Amino acid sequence: MAVTINDQVTTLGCFNPGSEIVTMREELFKKLSGVQLRPDDAVPMISANDNVDPTTGLIDALPLRIGGIQFYAKVHVVPKSPAPLIIGMPF
Repeated sequence: MAVTINDQVTTLGCFNPGSEIVTMREELFKKLSGVQLRPDDAVPMISANDNVDPTTGLIDALPLRIGGIQFYAKVHVVPKSPAPLIIGMPF
């Protein structure tokens, strides 16, 4: 589905009920202006293939819009991801 991020970029978003967090590819993060990444809040992330890799950092309260609904999410930035934006089970 189409997700608009911070009223700047629209990308493909994928709901993943197996994920407990919201993740965004680092290359997508670099397209956003005025968005602060907190590298001190990076966490180890276990992927579907049981690899453990750290996230790049956390974006707190990032505005996301799906259709006419805007909400704010804590988004973990990751170097690689199968989808540009993965929306986990907080939703």
